[in-house]
Amino acid sequence: MRRDISLGYLSAGEALRRYGVAISKDGTVDPELTRKKRDEIKSSRVLLPLQLVNTELLDGFRRLFELPRAAADRLAVDEGALVEIVTGRNAAMRGWVRIVDGANNVLRVDAATLTLLAAEAGAPVEVRPIRAVTH
Repeated sequence: MRRDISLGYLSAGEALRRYGVAISKDGTVDPELTRKKRDEIKSSRVLLPLQLVNTELLDGFRRLFELPRAAADRLAVDEGALVEIVTGRNAAMRGWVRIVDGANNVLRVDAATLTLLAAEAGAPVEVRPIRAVTH
């Protein structure tokens, strides 16, 4: 990571925000700040079990994920926001948020999404917001 920073591929701020690695001004890793930031990142993750719905969740070409309001608030996303589902085993899958009340702290998806994720109902996934990056 230090090499990427020295080559300008990544800033020290991006290393801290994206990977939880604190690089000091002299280019060394600050182990205490790195541990704290990684703990903060870990505790901020939104993990939800998948729940199968008996209808296709599509809005035209957009795949929808039904996200509980509490999880949407925690992720700071609104209706129609782009998010990704991360299983930890396969490629992440992106889709658009449909906020639902009373979703019992589960991420509701359709059968096609389960198949594409190679996952089963009840499997825990991480939900991450996709935010535009400006340089």
